[in-house]
Amino acid sequence: MRLLPHAGPELHGRRCPPRPQLQQATARPLRQPRHAERPRRVPPGQVSGLGGSAARRLVRSARQPAVALRSRHPGRTGWRAGSRRPPDVHAQDTASTAIRRATAVSLMPANSGARTLSALQTALGDTSQFVRRAAVEAIEGVSPDMRLRMGVPMLSDPSRAVRLAAVSALASVPGAQWTPEDRQTFETAAAEYSQSQMVNADRAEARTNLGNLARDLGQLDAAETEFRTAIRLWPEFTSAWIQLAELARARGGERVTDSILRTGLVPNPESADLHHALGLSLVRQRRTVEAVAELGTAARLSPEFARYAFVYGVAVHDTGDPARGLAILEAALRQHPWDRDLLQGVMSFAAEAGDRASAVEAARRLVDLAPDDPNLRQQLQALQR
Repeated sequence: MRLLPHAGPELHGRRCPPRPQLQQATARPLRQPRHAERPRRVPPGQVSGLGGSAARRLVRSARQPAVALRSRHPGRTGWRAGSRRPPDVHAQDTASTAIRRATAVSLMPANSGARTLSALQTALGDTSQFVRRAAVEAIEGVSPDMRLRMGVPMLSDPSRAVRLAAVSALASVPGAQWTPEDRQTFETAAAEYSQSQMVNADRAEARTNLGNLARDLGQLDAAETEFRTAIRLWPEFTSAWIQLAELARARGGERVTDSILRTGLVPNPESADLHHALGLSLVRQRRTVEAVAELGTAARLSPEFARYAFVYGVAVHDTGDPARGLAILEAALRQHPWDRDLLQGVMSFAAEAGDRASAVEAARRLVDLAPDDPNLRQQLQALQR
């Protein structure tokens, strides 16, 4: 998450850390669906929206991506809630099992910080294909040039699963950044990827994967065909609905996006992903009260996904209830103690509210996550004075 450059209000004569707003909270690129999930039967929460003049801030996310899809990994919720060390430390712990290292890699923050890149580079050379695959999927969050540098060698990995993951991670890198040799390697691997998906052409997951590849390669009509085929094959596969809605939004059709998401909710009324995507669509339509309600439903239906709680907490804060917004972030942080967005949100909102102890604790964890970030150290020092 990128914080706004302006500072917050005074805290005991000092400036608070810059605080997140919903424009930044929703600025997260789409992630590719890895596995199908049948809808969970969890009673949907009843959420009341908030209005007021402060709600105008909510519409600043109008140009942001529709939703950040989840990447699930075995044991991620329990591991995160009980861990006392940052994920990158666990990821490089050779005494841990491969599945635990892979889970730790999947939980690492999506950024290009030196510590994150070092841990990812180590994971890409791990002896376990599970760890290497998790690392390849994680590099989708780094800059395109770094993604190329780290991902191209993985197109020739001994493991087919790793090679195919590398295709997904690299497909959206602009063509001008490739060398002819690397592009040829990618094309070979992409052909293998397509062939592997066509083996399961009667399954929605495979069709959605083909749609994602076509979209990333700029073949939008082919992508739409694949997403619609996936929905026809399995109406309960929510990833296909969300990708189709995002494709419509990219083409400038917000009303079409809204319609697709609402249609998708008919067979999937308890899908947190669809409720969250609809909430962001409503934000862009400036329908604030409805937007906050949908974001809240998503956060309640999927408490294991920190991102939804973060966006909901920022939305509530920015629409007139800062105390409740902070409480939402603090509750989520108890389950996800190393989530960077939640830590930044709690640090900023707690400082704004005059709760220096909570702000300092969050800042300390952020420094533990990114000890090479001088801005975080400066913010911690300012809060401790």
